[in-house]
Amino acid sequence: DPFTVTAGDAIVQVVGTRFDVDLLPARTQVSVAEGAVRVRSPEGGAGVLLRGGQQVQVREGRVGSAAAVDTMLALSWMEGRISVEDARLADLAAMLGRYADGRVMVIGAAGERRVSGPFPVTDIATSLETVAEATGVRLVTAGPWLTVLY
Repeated sequence: DPFTVTAGDAIVQVVGTRFDVDLLPARTQVSVAEGAVRVRSPEGGAGVLLRGGQQVQVREGRVGSAAAVDTMLALSWMEGRISVEDARLADLAAMLGRYADGRVMVIGAAGERRVSGPFPVTDIATSLETVAEATGVRLVTAGPWLTVLY
């Protein structure tokens, strides 16, 4: 059997490749740097075959269309940073939150603000402060275990 990754509502089948599967709050995002990966939903269907430089998003069991992606951004976490281009603040906070000691929350419309740039995962507090300043949202910390952006 081929190597398969199940993440949320996406099933990713590896066909000899270098790829990334990112499970975000509202979707699963699959990016391929080299080779090919087939992405389908658990409900079945042919899905979509991604090749190097392509990405697809799966939302509520629906596999989107393949789109071009900057694989340097998509795989930047392997180099100690999260790099995004016009990303929702809620998605970036979820990505950075994986590296935080405590919980990172985004409340209300702040989650829809857009943000771009590289954010080091070695200093999450500074990265979140930079995000708050860049997007014009407020940041409140409750000890080391909770950071809220609103």
